Amino acid sequence: MIDMHGNSSGPLGIARLCGIVGVMSVGLFLSVLAHIIAAIAWGTAVAPSSRVPRQGRAVPR
Repeated sequence: MIDMHGNSSGPLGIARLCGIVGVMSVGLFLSVLAHIIAAIAWGTAVAPSSRVPRQGRAVPR
């Protein structure tokens, strides 16, 4: 007769999976933060009250 016991420590590789998900969460957070910073920078650069975008324009309106 074969005596088999179940895995009592949880699914195999769950620790590695948790580590990968943690790294991906940090990457997602940094990506969203970079998009927010880029949107703020773009919004301030195209503001009508700013003189810097008008001075750097190659073709006048």
